Amino acid sequence: MFFRLDYTRGEGNSASSKITSSLGDGLGHTGLEFRTAQMEMRPDVSRFAPFDTYRIEQTYRYETGELDEVVSLLKGEQPWVRNREHATLFAPHQFTAAPTRLGP
Repeated sequence: MFFRLDYTRGEGNSASSKITSSLGDGLGHTGLEFRTAQMEMRPDVSRFAPFDTYRIEQTYRYETGELDEVVSLLKGEQPWVRNREHATLFAPHQFTAAPTRLGP
């Protein structure tokens, strides 16, 4: 899978992203510390497919080294499949805060 997210700083404490991916293109948004993110992509699938949208919601808890993610396949706003995932972040050290910010 391929994902490219081109971020632009939004108003206040937010950033928007233009998504180019092998799952389809779309848009996303996140806070400047990348603790929560929402992405939505529209794949090029048959109109007979049971879904027409990928929606990904992520919550990063850097201090505990955890990521929770919900991937939903939707037809319009109607959920077809929803997958909840929990992951451990691997890093050479424990984070005491979010590791990066978008811009000053």
